Amino acid sequence: MALVTGGIFAVFLLLSAFAPGAMAAPLPGGGVPAGVMAGLLHPPFTVAVLWWYERTAGRREREVGR
Repeated sequence: MALVTGGIFAVFLLLSAFAPGAMAAPLPGGGVPAGVMAGLLHPPFTVAVLWWYERTAGRREREVGR
């Protein structure tokens, strides 16, 4: 999941640098630029990945000192 999150962010950065027209293009139905929507969706996705990792690691790892 960390690779997916990092990959999505890398694509976002590459599109911002090399295809600014695609990032400025409005999305159908809302008129919100694609770059703004991608930027707004990335933090919640990252938080969801962190939550998933913490939940999974907590079940698979035992407490320190036991």
